[in-house]
Amino acid sequence: MILLCFVLVLFFILYVIPDIGFHFWSAVHSLPSDKEWIKVGVESGDDELAILIPIYNNSQTVLHQLVPKLKQLLRVQKHSKYKFYLIDSSTDGSTNLIMQELGFNNVGNKKSPYSLNNIPLVYYHLVPRKGGKAWAINQVVGQLTQNYFAIVDSDWILTVDELLLAKELLVQKPQYSYVQLSWKAQNDKKLGFVEGMDQISIEYCHQFKNRIRILNELPVIIHGSAVVIRKSDFLNENGFDDRVLSEDVDLAVRLMLKGRMGVGLSNLSMQECPCDHMYQFLMQKLRWVSGRSQLLKKYFLPIIKSQNLSFKQKFSLMTYFNYYGRFVLVLLSLIFGVYFAARLDDLGVIISLIPSFWLVVHRYLSQLQTVPLKTNKISLLSRLVEPFFYVLMTPFYAYSFLTGFIVQERRWHVIQKKSYT
Repeated sequence: MILLCFVLVLFFILYVIPDIGFHFWSAVHSLPSDKEWIKVGVESGDDELAILIPIYNNSQTVLHQLVPKLKQLLRVQKHSKYKFYLIDSSTDGSTNLIMQELGFNNVGNKKSPYSLNNIPLVYYHLVPRKGGKAWAINQVVGQLTQNYFAIVDSDWILTVDELLLAKELLVQKPQYSYVQLSWKAQNDKKLGFVEGMDQISIEYCHQFKNRIRILNELPVIIHGSAVVIRKSDFLNENGFDDRVLSEDVDLAVRLMLKGRMGVGLSNLSMQECPCDHMYQFLMQKLRWVSGRSQLLKKYFLPIIKSQNLSFKQKFSLMTYFNYYGRFVLVLLSLIFGVYFAARLDDLGVIISLIPSFWLVVHRYLSQLQTVPLKTNKISLLSRLVEPFFYVLMTPFYAYSFLTGFIVQERRWHVIQKKSYT
C-alpha cells in the first residue's frame, strides 16, 4: 500500500495538477484572433514562399491525384507569391513515362529537377533514397532561393492563403523562426471510428494545448506539416536530424535553446487525413510517443541549464516531453490493483483505479473544450469510447514511452492512408 500511495502522489504532482491548470486556463481565457498577430493588408515585398510537398510512399498514385489538383489550384489563384516543390523519395519512383503524362520537362535528367512550363511547380526525384521525409527535405531546402518555406504532407487538402498569412507573420516579426498552423480533419466526409479517435487526439493537441501555450507565451512545437519556417534559421541548425524519431520537434528544441522561438496560430488551420486503420493509428502513436521520450533523454539537461528559456518555458517543455510518462504510473497502479484483487482487498483495488479514472475525466474534459458537440464529422461512438480506449492503451503507451529511452537510431514506419488529397 505504501508503494501504491507513492505512485499516486507522484501521479498527482506530475500530471493531475498540470492537467487541472491547463483545463482552468482554457476555460477562462479566450484566444486572440490570428488577425491580431498579422497586420492585415500589409505587403511584405517580393518574398516568395516555397511550398514543399514530400512524397514518401506510393508516389505514382499520389502524383496522378496531386499534380492535376495543384495545376487547377494554380490556374484559379494568383501564384506570384508562392511556388510548389514536390519532393519524391519513395521506393517505387515515378517513371519517365508518368512524368511525361503529367507534362513535366527535363525528363531523364536526374541532375536537375523536373518542371512545368509557365507553372511554378517543380518535381524532385531523389534517388537512391537514403532516408525519409526529413532527409528529403534537407536535400532541397539548401537549393531554394526563397527565404521562407512551408511543409505540407501530400495527403492534406492544400489551402495556400493560410500559409501566406503565416509567412507574413514571419516577415513582420523577425524574432520568430517558424509558424505552426493547427490541424483539422477534412470537412468533406464523416469520420469513421478510428479516424474519429485520431482526430479527437489531434484537436486536443492543436486546439487545447496550443491555446494554453499561446496565451502564456510558451514554446509551440513544430508538428511536421502545415508549418512555415524561416530558411536561414533552418540552415543555421543544419536542418532536420533524420536520426531521431521526431525530427520536427528536435529542430524546434534546438532553435529554442538558442533563443529562437516559434508561434502557433490556432484559428488558421489546414485539413489533414486522419489514420483510418488501427495499425496506422498504433504505428503513428508509437513514433510520436517514443519520439518525445527520446528527446526528453537528449535535451533534459540542456533545457534545465538553458539561459534562453524562462522557468515556465522549461516547465512547458518538460510537461510536453513527459506527457505520456503518466501511462507508466497508470500501469504500475493497475498492477497493484491486480495484486490487491488477488488478496480480496477492495479498498486497495479502488485506490489503484484512481489514475485510470482521472484519465477518463481528463479526456472527456478535453473533448468538451476542443471538439464542438454540434459537429457531426466525429461519430458519437468515437466520442464516448475514446477516453476508455485511451485507458485500455495504457500498456502500449507505457511501452512506447519507455522504448524512446532505448532507441538510438530512427526506425521507419510507412503510414499508408487511403486518402491522399
